[in-house]
Amino acid sequence: MDAPAGTPSGPTDVVVIDPRAVLEGRAGEARSVKLRVPAALLPALSKGINKLGDMDDPMDEYYFGKAAEIFEYRLVGVSSTQSGFTSIVTAEALERARASGGGGGASGGGGGGGGGEGAPPLPDWESFRQDLLSGAARFPSRRHPFLFAGHMLESAEAAVYELKEGDETVGLLVSSEAA
Repeated sequence: MDAPAGTPSGPTDVVVIDPRAVLEGRAGEARSVKLRVPAALLPALSKGINKLGDMDDPMDEYYFGKAAEIFEYRLVGVSSTQSGFTSIVTAEALERARASGGGGGASGGGGGGGGGEGAPPLPDWESFRQDLLSGAARFPSRRHPFLFAGHMLESAEAAVYELKEGDETVGLLVSSEAA
């Protein structure tokens, strides 16, 4: 099956960042983690597998691509999750969102959602948050720039880990706990 139009064939830079900062035009102020992933891993970044901790140790983890034990991953960095959510976005889509000034729907902003001219304006944060909480948000989508967005329980930060086989990244882990 051919890759959809616009799908990169080589490594792509992605950013783990608080989605609220992106939609409110504050992406430049938010602490984020940028890393390069191979084209083969890119589709998996929209299919995060969530694992919750137990009652004694509440945490959130999202696995993308190949999964492994936490000690097999390498910590890449830590991003802020002040909104209670984390997201993954391509660096290119993030730049488009920054150039558009963030979301706001009818109140301003726009562009950057699906990429390029004619793209719908970015949603405002509250609408996007409600879509996330209700399960209505789909990834990827022309309505927003994110490959993925998900809840981070009781954590102001998300630790970003990568799993490598040789020199190639084969999996990512975004966790509310840094090991």
